Amino acid sequence: MLQPPRWFVNALAFAPDGHTVVSGSADSTLKLWDVRTRSERGTLTGHSSDVYACAFAEDGLKIVSGALDHTLKVWDARSAAEFATLTIDWKWIVHKDFVGSPRGCAFSPDGARVASAWELGAVMISDVATGKGDVVSGHLLTASACAFSPDGALMITSSWDKTLKVREAVTGREIASLFGHEAEVTGCAFSPDGTEIVSSSRDGTLKIWDPDVSDNPSARAQGRGPISSGALSPDGKRVVVSLWDNSLMVRDIETNHDIATMVGHRNAVCRCVFDPAGVRVLSASYDKMVGVWDAETGARLLTLVGHTQWVTDCAWSPDATQAVSTSREDTLELWDLRGDRRRTLKRQGERASSCAFSPDGKSIVCGWGKVVRLWSPASKVELEFSGHHGEVTFCAFLPDGAGVVSCSKDGTIRIWDVSAARERVRIELEVWKCSISPDGSQILAVTEGAVDLWSTDDGRLIRKLLTPETPVKAASFLQAAHFSPNGRLIALAGVTTVVVWDARSGIQLYNYRLASTGGLTQFGFMTWLPDSRSLVVVCDDGSIHKLMMERVEVSPPIVTAWRYEAHRRWWRKNRPAEFGVGCPLCRTWSEAPEFAVGTEMACSNCRERLLLNPFAIHGEWRRVAGAWRDTDESRQQRQLQAELHAEFKALFERLGQQELSK
Repeated sequence: MLQPPRWFVNALAFAPDGHTVVSGSADSTLKLWDVRTRSERGTLTGHSSDVYACAFAEDGLKIVSGALDHTLKVWDARSAAEFATLTIDWKWIVHKDFVGSPRGCAFSPDGARVASAWELGAVMISDVATGKGDVVSGHLLTASACAFSPDGALMITSSWDKTLKVREAVTGREIASLFGHEAEVTGCAFSPDGTEIVSSSRDGTLKIWDPDVSDNPSARAQGRGPISSGALSPDGKRVVVSLWDNSLMVRDIETNHDIATMVGHRNAVCRCVFDPAGVRVLSASYDKMVGVWDAETGARLLTLVGHTQWVTDCAWSPDATQAVSTSREDTLELWDLRGDRRRTLKRQGERASSCAFSPDGKSIVCGWGKVVRLWSPASKVELEFSGHHGEVTFCAFLPDGAGVVSCSKDGTIRIWDVSAARERVRIELEVWKCSISPDGSQILAVTEGAVDLWSTDDGRLIRKLLTPETPVKAASFLQAAHFSPNGRLIALAGVTTVVVWDARSGIQLYNYRLASTGGLTQFGFMTWLPDSRSLVVVCDDGSIHKLMMERVEVSPPIVTAWRYEAHRRWWRKNRPAEFGVGCPLCRTWSEAPEFAVGTEMACSNCRERLLLNPFAIHGEWRRVAGAWRDTDESRQQRQLQAELHAEFKALFERLGQQELSK
């Protein structure tokens, strides 16, 4: 018997040769033991809290360990010296206390990667050489163990949610879930030949599984999920989601039935959005292409080719005649969807990040390395807002178009004055996600351990909604944070929970636990309906949750009027400006009196109340109103585009077959 330790031993692992054992203890150390002499060979010190996981590499030269101090460490098994500390990408996590500690770890067969299972369900894959790790889609409850297949192609993880998940070892993408245990699954491993998986559970059983899940009745294929992005149709009746199998799907919210499936991208789709009429979908993909799709039939209408790297973002212009996209290269592409024209904006050596049109559609803002760049294609005006010392991760216009909000890795949020081309407000805050209120007066900022409301006027902190001490486990892995269309409510989504706050009082109103017929389910995409009375959540299992805001006073949605001054001749110099307002509830436009700006008014069509911002967008509103309607002409144009695209695809396939035959 080995000498008994004075502290609890939480983890044990044999070296591949069977002659050495490593143990992890509550005294924050690991010890190496010689099995033959039953003596201690060395002590590994470096963790600052209880060690809960440890494992040897296949060659026996390295050891990995995980502890309650939220770290993974790699050690040299011969010298007992620390080799590296593996870090987790915390930008997706609100606070370290919410992710917990690693409860299982394993080396890949080549020793180049480490997989780890974390207390609150996360699964991480780390590169030993760089020390960096990426969090992949995890479990709903504590992930208890993980293991690689002998050939390094697959990975298995087990969890207290009573399931095991088979994954691709390199990407961590979920292939299937294994169901059958009736209690928490505590361990898992591959057989030496990789043909079987064994799992242990607190239900008192061991189960043997076939890694080939195609014919396994106990395996539930992950299918086409999980969801990588999504968007709500302007009428609030449908959602489009992009899935990890490179496809997109349009689904009816009320019936939960699929309307159209869009297949054609050759890599993951990272962004998708409806056009203002809700009849077309724009998609950005890692296959370097931008797609335009028919939202009713799923047919591809256009393939926009020009980027040479992953396309990371895309957006429609307000009148739906143009689209803009950015990629991991140093270019931004502006596409004219009425013809076959595109314009390129390039900044040598700087990566383009997020992009957005101004409210009037005349300008485009884009993050370019450490610079925020504003481009007005018609007037050929280019402005640069310099001041960030780190990469810009987010940028967008304020609703009045007079200001631009940018977030950077330098730990600041900055608001820029467009007309003066200078910084107006600076907030010292390392933000991961942010959302702008409909009236542009507040920014919802999510940081490590906090969710705060900030004023866009002077940069002061208005209110804290979530702090590290707040007992809300809903945001363990932050997925989304949004203002309601009326600006009165705020929704924050975690992996399995959605929390709603009152934006004015900071009081938590609702805490929804996402569940389906199979138990808990994972969040995929969230959006408010235009009336602010309901919140729609689409989960990775395909279920749609429509959450009704009961016993909450609902105010009118906030909208911005458009002001148009026609070209004035001398005989019409006294002609007043025309004001137009689009109702997001009935999707119709109507003229409005100038005095209605900044007040409440009734929609002339549906008679619902609307709250107008105290400012107006200067532009021809009738063109935008036309983009909200699906006319016979636009339907014919979409049909023609789909037919032409199908003909070209068939032609290229025939040419390819002819080349192969030669």
